[in-house]
Amino acid sequence: MTIQETKPDDRRTDRRMRTLLLGRIYYNSARPSLDCDVRDLSTLGACLRGEGVVDAPDRFQLEIPSRNRLHGVRVRWRNGDRIGVDFETLIGAPP
Repeated sequence: MTIQETKPDDRRTDRRMRTLLLGRIYYNSARPSLDCDVRDLSTLGACLRGEGVVDAPDRFQLEIPSRNRLHGVRVRWRNGDRIGVDFETLIGAPP
């Protein structure tokens, strides 16, 4: 993993690490989950990439199985096949 310094024109308030982790988006009962790649990660949020992630609702739960974490998140931006999310809550380990 590579730690990225915050650039002067970057609006992030926390350092991020480039990653290639599996993530899972949980949002509604009609489509219970969607796999994605966690492309970068910080203590405050993440960048997610994958087919269909830009269609995710503004708030959902993000599981990062390799970290044994389940976060409540809010979408901050959408661009192409990527979205940036802020961690709102740490729900803990997935069920």
